[in-house]
Amino acid sequence: MRHHFATQIKNARASERELPYRELLTKVLDYRRWRQFTFQLVRPGGAEERLTRAKHSRLSGGEQSVSLHLPLFAAAHAMLNSARPDAPRLLALGDGLTYGRGTTPRRWGR
Repeated sequence: MRHHFATQIKNARASERELPYRELLTKVLDYRRWRQFTFQLVRPGGAEERLTRAKHSRLSGGEQSVSLHLPLFAAAHAMLNSARPDAPRLLALGDGLTYGRGTTPRRWGR
């Protein structure tokens, strides 16, 4: 992992020499830029459409939850299974499970 990030930082420094080091690190370590996902909503009858924020807001609470959590866990499963068998697995969901459940994990059990 250390070698990977050292290489990423070295490559970024070579291509963006004018960028201050702190900003360069922020850019390189921003995990949101590593992968991009788009969601497709499959309606009864098989019609597919891209799930946008506007379409998501018109779904019921259960549909909203399933439309975001199911792809989240499918992506996590795919990423964990793509590693070598002896590689460590890190699963950090962050705010992935807080939607509709309160603001802090200690409220989940209530």
